[in-house]
Amino acid sequence: MKASSHLEFLLKLKEFSDLRENPKYPQVITPCINRTYSILFAMIDQYLNLHPHMRLFHIGHDEVYYFLTNPACEEFQRLTGVSTQHELFAYHLSIIANYIREKNPNLSLFVWHDVLQNLNINILKKYQLMNVINPIVWSYREDISVEGFIVGSQANLFGQFKSLWGASAFKGATDEIATISDVKHYYENQVSWIQQLNSYIPTKWKNFDGVMLTGWSRYDHFLSLCELLPYSIPAMAFSLAAWKEPFKSLPRASLYSNSQLKEYIGKQLQCSSSIHLNIQEHANKLIPKCKFPGAAIYESMIFLVQLWIKVEEVESFVNRFVTDLHVKYNYIHLKRGEECLDKLTPIMNLLKKFIKSFQKSMDEVFSVQVAVEWLETYFMKRYRLINQKYEFIRRAVQEQRSWLPRPIPDTDKIHIIEKNKR
Repeated sequence: MKASSHLEFLLKLKEFSDLRENPKYPQVITPCINRTYSILFAMIDQYLNLHPHMRLFHIGHDEVYYFLTNPACEEFQRLTGVSTQHELFAYHLSIIANYIREKNPNLSLFVWHDVLQNLNINILKKYQLMNVINPIVWSYREDISVEGFIVGSQANLFGQFKSLWGASAFKGATDEIATISDVKHYYENQVSWIQQLNSYIPTKWKNFDGVMLTGWSRYDHFLSLCELLPYSIPAMAFSLAAWKEPFKSLPRASLYSNSQLKEYIGKQLQCSSSIHLNIQEHANKLIPKCKFPGAAIYESMIFLVQLWIKVEEVESFVNRFVTDLHVKYNYIHLKRGEECLDKLTPIMNLLKKFIKSFQKSMDEVFSVQVAVEWLETYFMKRYRLINQKYEFIRRAVQEQRSWLPRPIPDTDKIHIIEKNKR
């Protein structure tokens, strides 16, 4: 549950805009207004009622970017004595955590580490957080040894909590608009975690209890969908296997040469050929036919990579003979236009076929709006541009029998439209 930041779904609405910590940005809820807690407590109650038997409750608190900027915070500071952003964070976290513990004392509460790590031990003890919350230190890099919680003083701090967890990733952690990704990246993330924990658990992190393998669908409520879950099932399988014996104890070797692991994953996912380990393999290797749930989406994503390569080859040919100027002034070389049509027609058929098959596969897994959003974000703009040129060539080849005299355009300047500057 988001209990501090990433509350865009709520704070973007006009009726809750007064609860924004920064009135301009709907990311962080303010601790300075009582109504904040009425709403968050109601949300917590819904979670507890929906999951009466849960043992673990994640309450977020990551990426809190704004502090003490709501107009109500001035009076709040006067009444509470809270004077710094770090203390405000601890104050808010303690209220949320204590409310949940009053409702269910047996719940383990998880909090992301990235803001928490800025609190000193005195503030943590003042708000009695050391034995109430369990930090999750997260890193999705191929090499996590550079993280502050590994190389900095935070490593010692996190070792003092009652319980400590880590978080790795299998999807949605390489780029805001990544639709495809390297299995290798996420596998290396797991291997790096294993290496660090092997040295830290016996020394600084004796309180370490486990790792959560995370998969993200958006970087932010307002941003686009990134790697889809069905496409990322192979990455998840490799990531989970990295923690499993015998693979966990094997000497570190290149994923590409680990035939035992690749064979194991192939059998688990029931694939006809080797899973692609990086994006480059999508372009030039046979598409694996697999039988895991959502495999049709996985295959569609790889097919699209190969289809765009074919599109680029055809566009390279077509753009030699049909430019924007030809389209604008209805001016075409008929023979070359016919050659362009011969190349464009099968490509257009493949693009249309992809739309239908992709939507069908997606609708079996997601609500129908997800396929539409994905296509509008990553496919339709390019498709419309290709289709626009295709339709122009098709119409011109059929209809054009006379042409304007050159020069085209018959003008001596380019007209630039500028809006009035304020």
